[in-house]
Amino acid sequence: MALIAEGPFLRGSVEGQGDPDEHPQRTIALSSFYIDRYEVTNRRYQAFLKASQHRTPEHCCDPSYNLWKGTDITSKLLDHPVVNVDWHDAVAYCTWAGKRLPTEAEWEKAARGTDSREYPWGNQLDRMRANGVSYWSGTDFGSPEEAKAWWGSENGSGVIAAKGVQGILTVPVIELEKGATPTGLMHMAGNVWEWTADWYDPKSYENAEDHNPKGPEGGEFKVHRGGSWLNHRGLLRSAVRDGSRPTMRNHGIGFRCTKNP
Repeated sequence: MALIAEGPFLRGSVEGQGDPDEHPQRTIALSSFYIDRYEVTNRRYQAFLKASQHRTPEHCCDPSYNLWKGTDITSKLLDHPVVNVDWHDAVAYCTWAGKRLPTEAEWEKAARGTDSREYPWGNQLDRMRANGVSYWSGTDFGSPEEAKAWWGSENGSGVIAAKGVQGILTVPVIELEKGATPTGLMHMAGNVWEWTADWYDPKSYENAEDHNPKGPEGGEFKVHRGGSWLNHRGLLRSAVRDGSRPTMRNHGIGFRCTKNP
């Protein structure tokens, strides 16, 4: 785990940049915390399943994306991030490991630091530093629509068939070291979205507390951050917010854990 020191950071995006739910940009102070350097892997999640008898990861809507047989998974994916886990699964694992999910504010500070980096490594996109659509296509698409269309093309489907496992193109959590943060956190952009503890509210930044904010008390969606292997560069920015129902289980969402010092 990496220690994120106590202190302030600038959360969100300036007016005229980013998405509406990233505004207003504000200085937020956080207590120190530890965060996993890597996304939770299938290897670690397998140990959790065998110890706890927790349910096996399954895709919400398409069994063809299921990777597990009971508490076992193909050895090809042991060091890839676990996917097809919902928010409740992530909470259960972190609790079992003596940890917890990061708050949304903790996640963002860990990703962008105190210098308000656009991406975990700096302010310039480099498609070879993050597992997103451009990593596989070799093209910096101009829009999310273009990126989505590429996955549906012969080239995109060919890459999935040749290099994926049952339609999933995650990479081992130790790969793409050049995409790490200065504190050594890997894949804070791309590979898989990561569940956080907070409920999602597009206007939650407007009235958030300035010290250790924990988000709304309730809602329909839980926040996940960071973007996934499927996504356009615009969704790999460290300020980007997104959310899904806490029961959502798909092949683009995983998690990492935090704990108090």
